[in-house]
Amino acid sequence: MLHYDCPKKREKKLCWKTFINNLTGRVFYQRRDNTNDKITLGNGRTINNSFVVLYNVFLLKYFNGHINIEIVNQVLAVTYLFKYFVKDGETNKVNIEVLFKEEKKDEICEFQKIRCVEPTDATWRIFEYPIVANTVTVEVLYIHLKPNDKEKYTIPLEENDFFNAPHLHKDSDALMHLLTTKTVGRSKLMAYFQLMEEEYSKSNPDNEIQALTYELIPTLFKWDPLYPKDDESIPRHQKGAWIRRVRKTKAIGRIVRIAKANKELFAMRTLLIHRKGIKSFVDLRTIDGIQFSTFDEAAKYLNLTDKENLQKEYFDELGKILTSREFINAFSIYICQAPEFKEHKKVFDIHKDYMNQIFIQRYRTSNGQPVSEILAIQQANSHLQYEICITLGANGYDIKKSNLPFGTIFYPDIINYDGDDIEEDTRALQKYIDSATKCSKTSL
Repeated sequence: MLHYDCPKKREKKLCWKTFINNLTGRVFYQRRDNTNDKITLGNGRTINNSFVVLYNVFLLKYFNGHINIEIVNQVLAVTYLFKYFVKDGETNKVNIEVLFKEEKKDEICEFQKIRCVEPTDATWRIFEYPIVANTVTVEVLYIHLKPNDKEKYTIPLEENDFFNAPHLHKDSDALMHLLTTKTVGRSKLMAYFQLMEEEYSKSNPDNEIQALTYELIPTLFKWDPLYPKDDESIPRHQKGAWIRRVRKTKAIGRIVRIAKANKELFAMRTLLIHRKGIKSFVDLRTIDGIQFSTFDEAAKYLNLTDKENLQKEYFDELGKILTSREFINAFSIYICQAPEFKEHKKVFDIHKDYMNQIFIQRYRTSNGQPVSEILAIQQANSHLQYEICITLGANGYDIKKSNLPFGTIFYPDIINYDGDDIEEDTRALQKYIDSATKCSKTSL
């Protein structure tokens, strides 16, 4: 330190509340301004909360060691987290030997004498973790619209010279070219249709096979792109099939991600996930005897692509895997990042009893006396709305655009973990958020 200034700029900015910048992803941690406390060290140096390293009291006491805490919000954090115990040895041993003709070099013995076990390898062997393990095999499943044999992509240069075709710039163009010119074998999707067609045509069909969706096919079948291999009379474009597994292997299928902007493929993917035993593209968009002209219409008929229905399923799934605090953060982030999401209050009313679990306990007593459950729930919901309001404001979201009843928040009832009134802190933080939002808009 020179002149009590940190040359590496390690002092952090003071902040009233922890929040994440939705543009840069940078995390601003809570550091209350305690400059007026004038904390002075023995050497006469004055410090404040900007010098405090992120920590967790429980972890420090439990492990009795040096532990820094960071919010992992970027992939680059993996490098920092794991770089120390995956480092290789920094020293090398060099040995020069002169071998005569009659002498033989024992490479195995030399390796055993000089080998170096890295930290991760040593830890793995000390704890006797398995060196080789089998996990579930994931079969990647691609989808495509029905190829039109009448409209083929033309090769600009020599015939069948695919690699020199300069007009095929996109992957979709290349795929359609390969399918329509019959350069490759049958696709996994077409083979799935053929498998179901053959099963339905049997006099005694297997109900287990007929109940398979496209994603569940790998559970009973494996993909062979060259089947049948020995029959040379079958052209290449007719080869490829799903073969029944002989050994029980853990395998699942996953259809590749499709952007919502591509309505037909997105709807087709949704239909393939939910519908069983589909025999063709036409069968996929035929529901209850009604043949729809597009996959999008068929998916809407089953409410599979309805935005409101998808959002409900999304939050229902989050409620099964996230804690209450994580659910609140995910709900707030979704409001900020998804402009098409409008029904904030509807989702809030469905999941408020789950989200308020982290607040309701503190409101069940007041001055040592029990409080009615109805009143405790009302106060916990008010605190929940306050938390969401602060999170949205800290991320630059205009809370006036939301239909959540933020106006019903009763600040005098909101208390922190110590039971202190935080109405003044709330107003100060709201003032800070408004100022930061105004500055960000001015800079833009």
